[in-house]
Amino acid sequence: MHLIFFRGEGTKGQPAFRESFSKLGELRSIVPEGTPVLALTASAETKHRDRVTKLLHMEAATQVTVSPNRQNIRLGLGSLSPNNLSSLDWLVEMIKEKELSLPHVIIYCRTLKTVGRVFCHLKAELGENAWVDKDHKSDNLIIGMFHSNTLPQNKERVLKSLNGEGNCKIIVATTALGMGLNFPNVSHVVLYGSPEDVEAIVQQVGRAGRHGQQSHAILYIQATRDDAVKDVVAKAKKSCFRQALFSYFENDTQSVKPGHLCCTFCHSQCLCERNGCPEPIPLYETLVNVKSPPQKSRNVTSSDKQLVQDLLEEYMESLGSQTKQVFTSKAMCTGFSVDLIVAVLEHCPFIFDLNYIISNLPVFRVEHAREILTIISEVFGDIDSAQAVQEEECLDLDINFLGYFDEEDDDFEITTQYSSQESLFM
Repeated sequence: MHLIFFRGEGTKGQPAFRESFSKLGELRSIVPEGTPVLALTASAETKHRDRVTKLLHMEAATQVTVSPNRQNIRLGLGSLSPNNLSSLDWLVEMIKEKELSLPHVIIYCRTLKTVGRVFCHLKAELGENAWVDKDHKSDNLIIGMFHSNTLPQNKERVLKSLNGEGNCKIIVATTALGMGLNFPNVSHVVLYGSPEDVEAIVQQVGRAGRHGQQSHAILYIQATRDDAVKDVVAKAKKSCFRQALFSYFENDTQSVKPGHLCCTFCHSQCLCERNGCPEPIPLYETLVNVKSPPQKSRNVTSSDKQLVQDLLEEYMESLGSQTKQVFTSKAMCTGFSVDLIVAVLEHCPFIFDLNYIISNLPVFRVEHAREILTIISEVFGDIDSAQAVQEEECLDLDINFLGYFDEEDDDFEITTQYSSQESLFM
């Protein structure tokens, strides 16, 4: 019921996302007096509970509270750069090592754009290891996506896998994966970017460890506007993450003992044995940027980048002129977007062959990869010849995802995340 005011009331001059949410209390006026009313929520802050009961006209109601603080979930804290996905290298290594024995992992992202970037990164880094037995069938893909615009058959593949009936082990998702769903076998939850409020943190953290076994939730922090989230992050860097987070939901939060099972900070202070703590730091806090940097590189000036950008934009315009009027974006139809141009500019010091483009950039058509290499060759003149590549070696446009070319800015909130039935063609 915490969405009653979060989505039912407007903020900062903006209209409410679902104004009718805030009027649910009016339903009591059309039922007989004395009709029992039950309101349930899994993650309302202590200070918000009174607000909910007031909106529902249930001030005299009896409150039954169960703490969301589950002791079997270790809380991890890390930071990330918007243009660097190396914080997920530990997950790539874990997939390669464990394959189908890997427990389920959910990576929550705040925007469709981030979902696409994370999915593309994992798929490129895994290469052939992204498929069971390296068999390129959709049912064999170890990673998947789930958001409001995901095709129904792909949602079904993810949900079946989470219930033990498929090969998808890593799911990159918005919070569309969560409402009304229960997955008992998730061992790791990754919050890739700070959620919008502490309730969202607790909701996503709570997807892990429902089987009762030791599990992990990792928050990779990014800039946030919410004061409570800022407060939790600031405290978690210097003291117990668990106490900082769950103090918003209960009156007396205690750290888990031994400390290495509690959180990042408590692990650093753990003295569970005479000579200290023998428990190693989890990979997600130690294994960062395990990739070797490219061996070959070139110096790139700002004028070089501008020329590359101009040529890429010219190519993108030529593709758009060949596209008939459609309901979707031209980027989605052609497979060539502004995001791809930005990625090329970022990587142009290292682009010398098609293999690098295919492995490191979100390019999904052979002709686009070849055109990018041709443009780089024309601008820098240090590539002898465009290396040939068999088409089957190139990544095809992945029809499992409809959000690669979402061009909203990074602060755009997923307003459709609460309904997986929203139309793509709004």
